[in-house]
Amino acid sequence: MRKYYSFPLLFFLLAAILGLFLRFQFIRPTPGIRYTYFLHSHSHIMFLGWVFNVLYLSFIGYHIPEKQRHGYLTFFLWLQVPVAAMMISFPIQGYGLYSIIFSTVHTLAVMVFTFVFYSRTKDQKTVSLWFAKMGLFFFFLSTAGPFSLGYLMSHGLGQTHWYNFSIYYYLHFQYNGFFLFGVLSLFYQMLERKQIRPDARKALVFGKRMAVACVLTYPLSILFARPGLAFNAIGAAGALVQLIAIGLFLKDLRPLLTSICSRFLRSSRFYLTVVAAAMLLKALLQLASAEPGIAELAYHLRPVVIAYLHLVLIGVITLSMLVWFLETKLVNESLARKAMAVLLVGFAGSEMALVVSPWWANAPASVTIFVFSAFLPAGIFIFYRAFLKGNPDKSQHFH
Repeated sequence: MRKYYSFPLLFFLLAAILGLFLRFQFIRPTPGIRYTYFLHSHSHIMFLGWVFNVLYLSFIGYHIPEKQRHGYLTFFLWLQVPVAAMMISFPIQGYGLYSIIFSTVHTLAVMVFTFVFYSRTKDQKTVSLWFAKMGLFFFFLSTAGPFSLGYLMSHGLGQTHWYNFSIYYYLHFQYNGFFLFGVLSLFYQMLERKQIRPDARKALVFGKRMAVACVLTYPLSILFARPGLAFNAIGAAGALVQLIAIGLFLKDLRPLLTSICSRFLRSSRFYLTVVAAAMLLKALLQLASAEPGIAELAYHLRPVVIAYLHLVLIGVITLSMLVWFLETKLVNESLARKAMAVLLVGFAGSEMALVVSPWWANAPASVTIFVFSAFLPAGIFIFYRAFLKGNPDKSQHFH
């Protein structure tokens, strides 16, 4: 099933190119281009074409026996049709009729997969599977956001806070739910493959705390509407639970460090350290955003919000998945390391430029962000070449 990973990698590259095109619009806007339409296309390809596809393939590749995978892989190929259609429809019409239809079809299909996956794996009791199922649960939960958009727009509420609440609801439970639990599943999957056995009870306690934190931190996404200090308090409590959970998780890994250092590649250990730092920073930023003044400031500094979203999507989610590619030997190791170094330069540079851009002149800030953003598709292109040059015989993907 190795060949199927070409789909998410190609979508990842296309999403990065679209992101670079969006960055160029701040330097020299293209006449007739609706920025938000292309932004919707960029985010949907990144979410569904890259992150979802990798997690889907990794879940079935590890938890479904080889002889039973054919139907899942055929289903995967059909799932690429609405993703490709969204890539085309969103730049043309934004959240129009066809975009909503393709998005809905994909979401309903994932719901079907979730029920089947839960049923087919009910007899398995691994930590990685628990996190995979919890991730899919949060995907299911997040769908209430986009499903409510049709109702809101048909009732003239498209320009109200309720529209933004729905969008942020979806984003929150994707980022902090499906994406995060998905890559945690990949991490425990790597440990299980390498015969490194964490304390299962502590791992599940960590997962349950993160699940509670995920639900409680949603109010942080709607503080721009000033719903009341009670929402700040709930969000702060969730952020604190998350911060404590991550701290205890890292502490629980200490007894395993010797095994991790001996069985993981050196480059993988470095990038996992970057991921851990990004997770801690994410939790600290969420806790800080519960303070009313900071929440108000963050809402009005859009580049800072984008920097935060990229911190999670690239710094935590994407780097985790690229390490998984390395450790399952789906890519040429030497070329993949170069690709990840290029991507890291682009990520770190664009993050710093985005954070300081509100206090910087528009022109140099936009050019600097664009230049660093160009490293991202370049790194992804090299990583795709690393995948093509990988040795299928050495792949450890199959369970």
